Amino acid sequence: MLVILAVIFLVTIVMVYFIKIYSEKNSLLDIPNERSSHTMPTPRGGGLAIAVATLFGIVLVTLMDYLPKDVFVGMFWGTVIVTIIGWLDDHYDIAIFYRVTSYFLAAVWALYWIGPITIMKFGNVVIHFGVIGNLVAIIGIVWITNLYNFMDGADGLAGTEAICTALPC
Repeated sequence: MLVILAVIFLVTIVMVYFIKIYSEKNSLLDIPNERSSHTMPTPRGGGLAIAVATLFGIVLVTLMDYLPKDVFVGMFWGTVIVTIIGWLDDHYDIAIFYRVTSYFLAAVWALYWIGPITIMKFGNVVIHFGVIGNLVAIIGIVWITNLYNFMDGADGLAGTEAICTALPC
């Protein structure tokens, strides 16, 4: 598993390098304003590196039989939906309505393939949601997707979030 993580890390580093060059060449820059965490124009599109690394990881763990095929379909194509809208947003500033709608579509797609969510575990705490579990899961997926989208322009904050949320409890 450590080899998989190392390969995904390298894919991410290489992607960031090429996306930075592409963004600077095509003037895809976030210009700082009063709400910005950066003070200089910053290349956009870094989320693509995270998405490609995620997709690469999903494929690898599926090929190694760690991930069931139906879960693969849900996660892979849900990630593709979010990646496409993110890339379009980096280029054309897509309205929030369309971004959030695509996040809901991706969440519903993923849960359709993964199956019903009736319980959620937070460490030693188990919450039984019953029939509203999918609704809670969809809202959670949309919320975290939007959070990452918001934070990915904050100079490494999204990467730090990913590391912290991926660590076992």
